[in-house]
Amino acid sequence: MWRQFVACQMTEAQYDATKDTVNAAEYELRAKGKILRFDGLTKVQPVG
Repeated sequence: MWRQFVACQMTEAQYDATKDTVNAAEYELRAKGKILRFDGLTKVQPVG
């Protein structure tokens, strides 16, 4: 309960996201990812 109280007072986490698509003949390759830049409320209440 304490973690939820503290987390609700904090700012959200910030991520840098990237996504790329490569097409070759009949194939398509998609890749995506994200990098945590600022942990925000996930510091006290991890996601997932």
